[in-house]
Amino acid sequence: MLSKDMPEDYKINILNVIESFPEVTFIWKYESDTFEEAKNTKNLYLFKWIPQTALLADSRLHVFITHAGLGSVNELSYMGKPALLVPLYADQSRNAKMLERHKGAISIDKKDLANFECLRNTFADVLNNQSYKKHAELLARQLELQPITPQELLLKHATFGAEFGELPSLDPYSREMSFFTFFMIDVYLFLFCSFVVSFYILFVVVRFLSRWMFRQQNQKQKTT
Repeated sequence: MLSKDMPEDYKINILNVIESFPEVTFIWKYESDTFEEAKNTKNLYLFKWIPQTALLADSRLHVFITHAGLGSVNELSYMGKPALLVPLYADQSRNAKMLERHKGAISIDKKDLANFECLRNTFADVLNNQSYKKHAELLARQLELQPITPQELLLKHATFGAEFGELPSLDPYSREMSFFTFFMIDVYLFLFCSFVVSFYILFVVVRFLSRWMFRQQNQKQKTT
């Protein structure tokens, strides 16, 4: 989703939040020249394209707001910057929660972009609470000093695969299972049939008892 395609109430509310922090300079990747409402916002700079890694590497960057795409989350993690995450769709909610779990970022629902108090308070929290910066930098340090880097891991697996080729002993047995067995259709079918049979038996018993009670009641009425 492009910034220029956001609902107007979202954009206006974001502008209001930006204007409520006159001491903070905001940089917004906005893909259009026509954003009349933003012309009078003095602490906002609009750009159609921004070198994201260079921006994240700048020491003057204090909060990064993103939709939590996987690329952005990875760059944030390695750069150690606090973030406000607004996932929109697909894997972005998972990415946001994954980064939020390390306590260097916080996520909000996209509908909260239209909520002035929520957006402003959340941004202020990430901006002023040093714990977000501390945890973000800790994660970056952990990634920097991890025992095996992703590049080394990929190289080792590639070398291992090139030397030994296919290894049937490492294949999961699930690859040999039929569709019927893999998805446990036999188990679900058994449970379904058990439920149907139990319901039918209960129905027959209730019907028998109701008829028996009805006959007993009729016999009593006849005798009286």
